[in-house]
Amino acid sequence: MDSNNYSLAGSRAEAILAADAVETLESPAGNAFGKLRRFHDDKPGWLFGHLSYDLKNETEKLSSQHPDGIGFPDLSFFRPRYLLRLTATTLDISGEGLSEQEAQAIHAELLSQPAIPTAPPLPLVSQARLQRADYLEAVRALQEHIRKGDCYEVNFCREQYAHARLQDPASVFLRLNALSPAPFAALEAMAADPLA
Repeated sequence: MDSNNYSLAGSRAEAILAADAVETLESPAGNAFGKLRRFHDDKPGWLFGHLSYDLKNETEKLSSQHPDGIGFPDLSFFRPRYLLRLTATTLDISGEGLSEQEAQAIHAELLSQPAIPTAPPLPLVSQARLQRADYLEAVRALQEHIRKGDCYEVNFCREQYAHARLQDPASVFLRLNALSPAPFAALEAMAADPLA
């Protein structure tokens, strides 16, 4: 996770890296938040993961039948074996059962890497699930709803996707993050290839 130098109240790190899952939790919407609470309460500490859009179905009386091209679970969290916290002046390396010697080896490995890894050109050609004509028609319909006073604000999005096997997802993340730095940038890499 990278804050991209945004000043955030309460922030204690510029970047945080969590690696090597000691324990994981994956759950579909239904009782996912309860499972996450129990997962945390069982062993309080750092957890990393994601909450998907479809968890709205757990908190509201909603449902959606949109295609799922990625197949991520609605909720996925893990306890990291290693945790690296970077501030403006320090790098803190900690972890479950991590010895001082192991922390020094990780630090030496990090220092041996190039400051900014290079990424090959992105081999992605994005596609939209909703084609241009259908998108424009939906926008016109939403504008009409706004004109009639049915609503005053709409957040209408069109999914873009691309299928590709990336040799180095971290380098691609760094390149995209450099092009569009966001205050809550994050990369979640899974051991298994979801495109396989």
